[in-house]
Amino acid sequence: SAVAGINAEDAEIAKKTKKEPFPGAVLLSENLPSQEKLNNFINNDIVPSIKKVLNTKEEETLSIRIPLAIPIIKFLKVLPHDLLIVKIPGVLTTLCQILRSKAQELRDNLRKTLCVVARILGPKYLYFILKELKGALRRGSQLHILGYTVHSLLTELSSVLKPGDLDDSLELLSEIIIEDTFGVTGTEKDADGYTSKMKEVKQQKSFNSAEIVAANITLQKFSIMIEPIKHILLYDKLTLKTEQKIDDLLRRLASGLHSNADAGKRDMLVMCYELYKVTQNVQAEEEAARKALEEREAENDTFMEDNE
Repeated sequence: SAVAGINAEDAEIAKKTKKEPFPGAVLLSENLPSQEKLNNFINNDIVPSIKKVLNTKEEETLSIRIPLAIPIIKFLKVLPHDLLIVKIPGVLTTLCQILRSKAQELRDNLRKTLCVVARILGPKYLYFILKELKGALRRGSQLHILGYTVHSLLTELSSVLKPGDLDDSLELLSEIIIEDTFGVTGTEKDADGYTSKMKEVKQQKSFNSAEIVAANITLQKFSIMIEPIKHILLYDKLTLKTEQKIDDLLRRLASGLHSNADAGKRDMLVMCYELYKVTQNVQAEEEAARKALEEREAENDTFMEDNE
């Protein structure tokens, strides 16, 4: 047939145009080093020399040296998993500490590089990035930077995430989101008199972060996101603003669950039942707290009567 004739002709052309290696040429595919030699070459020769430049104490050139973290991570990604998880924290620590800088442009450049690093490593290693971020950004305005940066990372990875990818990082993510929403950080964002030139302070990103998280965890883990909200409902003094935040956060979590690829499975029914039990427990705990308060008030009244 005509098609068969064309395919045969193409095959003949490909055969004629295929280049043979030059005499004495070395084929890379036949001369790859062993994994052990490759590991030693990366660990002892390549990475240390690049890290030395990255870690140079020159503030003026820091902005242009930050992207050096990208080839370092690419080289380290070639290593076996056991070696990789030992080596990447050192690089991540250097990057995350730069986020303490007061220079907005420097923080923005660092965030872009960190997002590229997260994309190279993949969701499997997000936990290590979050751990270093949380260790480097501990107080004051740094906590605003933490919440904002976590949102940037989740947004960068959102196109490749699938249910279960964020399970290992969920507890860290939950802590960061809750602090950025209801903690001192969240209070500062809401305060009328609190002013700052930092864009990380001015913008609230954690609601969107929560939605991305809910869309990419296994449903059995969802209670980790709900437990802190339950604690706030039970033990914190609820203002109108706090109630609005809880409503908004739960709405975004529900939206994330709606997008979760596992939402159509039986696990969704199991999760709904578990949430129902949580609400029942909350009601029971509220009733127990109310009775305990009434008993204390009754004891106080009796004590006062006995002393009159």
